[in-house]
Amino acid sequence: IFFRLPLVVMSQSPKAEPIHTDEPAPLLSAEDLQACGYQLGFGTVCGYASGFAMKKFGAFVAFTVGSGFIALQSLQYMGYLNVNWRKVERDYTKMMDLDGDGVITANDVNLWHHKVQDILKFDLPAGLGFTSGWILGI
Repeated sequence: IFFRLPLVVMSQSPKAEPIHTDEPAPLLSAEDLQACGYQLGFGTVCGYASGFAMKKFGAFVAFTVGSGFIALQSLQYMGYLNVNWRKVERDYTKMMDLDGDGVITANDVNLWHHKVQDILKFDLPAGLGFTSGWILGI
């Protein structure tokens, strides 16, 4: 589809030989272009909306986690409770460490990113459009 082949025209006679022309065949038909445009457009819109929603959701999660941390630290400082932060860190690392090296690294973030993106574009007809929209939305 993405390269041009020489156009071969067959003669009407029974013992016809193919006639080669220097005119290149069209890359895509109008129907193919319309289908590609629809899929890319639909995928891009879905990707942008998903990326935008994830950005807003991420801000909400960051606000919630930050507020919870401030509340817990304040209550611990005033003596109302005692938080075992080492256990919290171990449990968090166990849950978020996808590559299994025992440390949260950029590779883990990348793996989580791909995992979420794979879930969101599962069975979507235009993965490339979704990815470009996702990048624009985030």
